[in-house]
Amino acid sequence: MKKFFLISIIFFLLSIKLVAITGVAGGAAPFLRSGIGARALSLSGAFTAYTDDSTVTYWNPAASSYIGKIAVSSMFSWLTEDRKYNFFNVLFPSDFGTFAINFINFSIGEIEARQSDTQEHTIIEDVENAYFLTYGKELVRNLSGTSVALGANFKIIQTSIAKYNSTGFSFDIGVIINPFDFFSFGIIFQDFLGSIKWSTGTSEKIPFDMKIGVLLKISDELLKISLDTEKVEYEGLIIKSGLELGFFKMIFIRGGISYDIKSYEFNYTFGAGIKYKINNVIFQVDYAFKKEEFFTVFQPQHKLSVNIYL
Repeated sequence: MKKFFLISIIFFLLSIKLVAITGVAGGAAPFLRSGIGARALSLSGAFTAYTDDSTVTYWNPAASSYIGKIAVSSMFSWLTEDRKYNFFNVLFPSDFGTFAINFINFSIGEIEARQSDTQEHTIIEDVENAYFLTYGKELVRNLSGTSVALGANFKIIQTSIAKYNSTGFSFDIGVIINPFDFFSFGIIFQDFLGSIKWSTGTSEKIPFDMKIGVLLKISDELLKISLDTEKVEYEGLIIKSGLELGFFKMIFIRGGISYDIKSYEFNYTFGAGIKYKINNVIFQVDYAFKKEEFFTVFQPQHKLSVNIYL
């Protein structure tokens, strides 16, 4: 219990200090903050305290320590303007902790580029990739059921556009605290010490991101309510909430609402999923809908995830 309280105090004090970060706008590799997994995105990204999905490697690497099976996860997105955003990972639990290999890809094709207004245009492509390793380990579990886990990600970021390219690195660290079976609390510090360096010699800082979340499980986990706060460096505070309702522990409907305190903007998401077990293999398919706007024009985003637990 002493370890449990010490870890809780350290992360609470860090969160108070880091939530006050301010800046002047901008930042490199914004695709790292888009989120992954249709289940999590249908809950508006209020996923920091979840522990039962293999895509938690992105949301909080500490939660990966609670995944007891080998897992393979993927996400595919249908976006406008010739954009692609996809994810893939493989997760391995062991006696020494949980390990995962992850890959995020974002790209935009058919971009018109000109040296001047009077010259003929050429077609270029923007490709941005992140490769990251996850490690999670449960540190404390006492007789009362209280559990504490820590986790970390190490990321390599590569970007190319036309003849220019960049390489960078960043780190995540997270904690999950489960004082009761029906309640969990999570904190993650994403992309701290992160930066990329371009082939031109220019360096850019990747904005630091902090999320704090809680999850309440009701009626034998058939109803889950989550609440997150997110503070990205240079940006305002965002409050996110999600609700997941399960039927027969097989069919799920979900919805989420987020509110940006700086821009006064509400956003909504929704989705559904199905989980089915064949022999000892679990198949999980999830869908998410998310809206976005380009020049005040409504644009839909559709995301599909497939997770397999072996």
